[in-house]
Formats: sequence, C-alpha cells, structure tokens
Amino acid sequence: MLSLTWIDFLKLIPEEFILIWGICIISNKIISKKRHFIYCILIAIEVYVVRLLPIHFGVHIIINNIFTICLLIIAEISIDTAIYSTLLMTLLLVISEFFNMILLKIFNVNIGAQFKMPGLEALFMSPSLLIFILLIYLTKFLLEKKVGKINVSS
Repeated sequence: MLSLTWIDFLKLIPEEFILIWGICIISNKIISKKRHFIYCILIAIEVYVVRLLPIHFGVHIIINNIFTICLLIIAEISIDTAIYSTLLMTLLLVISEFFNMILLKIFNVNIGAQFKMPGLEALFMSPSLLIFILLIYLTKFLLEKKVGKINVSS
C-alpha cells in the first residue's frame, strides 16, 4: 500500500485533466467541459482509492487503465481507440515522469529525501506535467505527419 496524503489527491486532478485532454487530442474526440471535469474527478478518486489498496505495485496501473477505458467507452469513444489512447497516455505519463527524475538528478536534488515530504514531492513532480503536455503535442504532430504521408502516397 502506498502512503498518500490529500496533497497527492490534489496533484491527481491536473494530471487526470491532462490525461483526458491528451486522449481527446489523440483520438480526435471532443467532449464537453462538464464531462471532462467529471471524468477527471472520477479518475482521480479511483486512482487515489486504488493506491490505498494492499496490492502489489504495478497492479494499480492496470486497474486505473481499465477504469479509464470504461469511462471512455461511456463517452462514446470506440473500444479500440479507448484502449490505444489510454495505453499511449500511460506511456507518455511514465516517460514524462522519467524525464522529470533525470532533471532532478541533473540539478542534484536528493530525490529520496524529498519524496519523504508529501508537499515537496508534489512540487518536484510538477514539471512532469509540463513534459507530459509537450509529449502529447509531439505525439499529435507525429501522428498527423504519419497520416499525411499515408494520404499522399495513396
């Protein structure tokens, strides 16, 4: 079981907002702002609750992805697009957090000591959200470029 605080929950809301936004960007699906906000809150609550469960680390990611895919299907996104987009966003989120950890190492931040203080952990992990946004835009650009090449050669 992971140790969590209310600060961790507050960090989840913008993270899930960006995740749902990224899924909409990649899948070319538009959802209302109200539904977007509701989905973000639902996923943030689900992620928080799943992290409290006494399960092995990593299993929570599978549960979170299944929940997100189910919400996307409710949002009338096809199942294949929901699966593809959710897995892609999970990968981009992991990559962004990896790059954030590298940046912290470059700036000689003692990661172990900082992660014992919940407020500081949220602060030091915030740049990963910016990296996540950049990766979403980069992915969208690359996908559009790939589709453009396919259309030209057809």
